[in-house]
Amino acid sequence: MGNKKNYREFLKAVVLAVAVMMISGCDGVYQANEPLVQDSFEGSSGDWHEFYLDGDSGGSVTFSRDKLIVTTDGGARYGVYHSKPVSGHFYVEAVFEADEHVGLALIQAKDGRPNLDNYTILCVDTNDEGIVVVRVKDRQNGVDNVLDNTGKLRRATESSRRRPFQDADTYEHILTGKQYSVPFDRTNKRIRIFRDSGAGFFHFYYAVKKNIRGKEAAGWMEIAPSKDWASKNQEYYVALIGCSDGKAVFDAVEVVPKPTADKNDRKTGFEVSEREFNWSGFFGDAVVVTFGDEFKYRDKDIKFVFWTEMNYVPAWYLHNQLMFTYEFVETWGGGNRGCHEPMSDRLLRWSRVDIVEDNAVRKVVRWHYVLCNPDYKVPDDDKGEQLPEVDEYWTFYPDGSGTRYIVYTPKLDTDFRESNEVAELISLAGSSSHSKEFFSSPALTFMNLDGGLQDAHPGPKFDFGSHLDDWDQMIMAVHFKNEPDIFCAFSTDEEIPETYSGYNIEYEIAWQSVNGRHSHWPVGKRPFTGNNGSGGTWKAEISHSCLVSCDVRTGTSWQDHYKVDDLGRRYRDWISLVGANKPGDLEGLRDKTRSWLYPGKITVPDRSYRFVKNDYSQKVLVFEKVSADKICRFEIRPDENSSVLINPAIRINGWGAKGVGAIRINDKRLAAKKFRFDLLDGKDLLIWMNVTVDSKTSFVIGAE
Repeated sequence: MGNKKNYREFLKAVVLAVAVMMISGCDGVYQANEPLVQDSFEGSSGDWHEFYLDGDSGGSVTFSRDKLIVTTDGGARYGVYHSKPVSGHFYVEAVFEADEHVGLALIQAKDGRPNLDNYTILCVDTNDEGIVVVRVKDRQNGVDNVLDNTGKLRRATESSRRRPFQDADTYEHILTGKQYSVPFDRTNKRIRIFRDSGAGFFHFYYAVKKNIRGKEAAGWMEIAPSKDWASKNQEYYVALIGCSDGKAVFDAVEVVPKPTADKNDRKTGFEVSEREFNWSGFFGDAVVVTFGDEFKYRDKDIKFVFWTEMNYVPAWYLHNQLMFTYEFVETWGGGNRGCHEPMSDRLLRWSRVDIVEDNAVRKVVRWHYVLCNPDYKVPDDDKGEQLPEVDEYWTFYPDGSGTRYIVYTPKLDTDFRESNEVAELISLAGSSSHSKEFFSSPALTFMNLDGGLQDAHPGPKFDFGSHLDDWDQMIMAVHFKNEPDIFCAFSTDEEIPETYSGYNIEYEIAWQSVNGRHSHWPVGKRPFTGNNGSGGTWKAEISHSCLVSCDVRTGTSWQDHYKVDDLGRRYRDWISLVGANKPGDLEGLRDKTRSWLYPGKITVPDRSYRFVKNDYSQKVLVFEKVSADKICRFEIRPDENSSVLINPAIRINGWGAKGVGAIRINDKRLAAKKFRFDLLDGKDLLIWMNVTVDSKTSFVIGAE
């Protein structure tokens, strides 16, 4: 953003983006809006007024060559404020030339002027050793540096000045590049103050960038937030300030209002889209999957999202204060602090999502990530060239049912050999809530298809190696108040080797709780206060709580039970069934799991078509056309393992360019609204039927 032409293009893009959105109320409806303030200092300076924050002399201001230059001398704090006050839910962002002397302030308005007894300011400067320092200062009702309204973090900040290399999550970040989880020695010449009007907090950010494995990545770090001590409707003046003696050079500033909730998708239908997503007042880009009329909870606006502010970790959006995720693959050790996981990839160096299939029948999203720690180190970081990589393929159908297909390719070109996690069940609570208040009791149920049942939270605690680890299936249902159950199901049945890696998944709830307050993710970008994260400072910080860990702890030698990709690297894969279900309907979950794993005995009465396989990774029964016959006939009947087939998806390879004329089930024509179809690559037919089969059933699918 240091280049003026590029920044003007950026501002144009921002105008186009925000021109179509503004929150009008708690339902998240968007209306037209534009930036409240926007200036790249190309024209008249009439909107800016000079003032002294401290002192009464030693300051000057110049508008020159598309820059605002604030000069201070003699210890004054001096600058300019914009004549238009702003209020509500917004962020203000400034772009500057160098990490010296610059400050961005919000000053409370009073009687049409800045009230210098009440302000907050984010400063970037260098200390006597030439190290970049980012800090927050404020004045509340005439008292300097109240900051967190408790004094605890303020004292930590004062301590960090005496010990600049200690780990500290405070109102002052000293960018040595050596602090754990802050591997930066300069900013990326942008700072931001975000006023979260709903929670009543200021959040302070500075942009960073880093060359990681030959590629530059950029993002944000966060200073500790400060409670807004003003009323909700308070107006503020935006000010650009010289924080210390010298020249502070600014390139641009803008104030952008943001929605406090996401758009209403109750009428969107079955779609996958790339757009801005908003949750609990925070905002970022996302891939969002919404469902059709066949989804029983569409009227609750439940959707599935891959969001930048969650490092693209996939999650169910239940409402503006609650989301839920199955987490990711994770590993540990290898000479580094902390966990190796996509949660650490705050700059999105490796974490990315792609829509790989978007048709009338299903949506498939691929999520790629690398297992790194917050310092962007991988296990045995200075040895070998391989990275521990994961690809997850998420497939969804119109009724909200889906699968998660995990492909883990570990780092094996060194001596690193550690176990890995494949899932955690995690709730995410917004800035005006806490996870505990959303859960029913019990919060979690474990079960299998043989009648095994174990409740948790409350319930017995157990570590890895419990009786649950020997179950052939693991169905986990999470229970919320006034929301559907969110579930996932794994299978380690040796009769279905396609669904797991060859080694059992083990389960642990020894430390997990409904009362967790981990705040280092999502949204939070503050430094870690421990090896594995942070607990936050305020109740108003977004937090997460884990209910169970699901690990693969054996087979770490990687000498067996692996597959080999096109590059010759070994990998393992797992599949889970995911979705939402009627609260407390445990038998319904067992039926859905049986339907996925054991659809019944499938026979084809003639040689025109043949049954190929049950593709568990995409929950689809695959057939192949053998002759020119335009009609595909087959029969499904329950067997010793199955009892029901729910909303089956059918793929017929080599079908041709024709669509579906009609589907008959037991000689009865299926209504058009009860099925969807599409052609893949113009030749393979894909069908999804909104039907339930619980007895011997014949199917006839005819071409147009």
